[in-house]
Amino acid sequence: MYEAALERMDLLPEQALVVGDRLETDIAGAQTLGCQTALVLSGVSSLAQAQVWKPPVDRIVKDFAALVDVL
Repeated sequence: MYEAALERMDLLPEQALVVGDRLETDIAGAQTLGCQTALVLSGVSSLAQAQVWKPPVDRIVKDFAALVDVL
């Protein structure tokens, strides 16, 4: 899915920021391709889980609005 999205937008993985609320799916999939990642804590994964996730998530924010504020 991520590869298809990158191809459609004509982006390299390092040019994309993938935003998700699940470490095991959203973040792991993006990291596998080399995309930047942002975890929003308004979903499934917790801050405690994110803090020990390897490789580390690039950005961890409370919600999508907080992400917009830091970008």
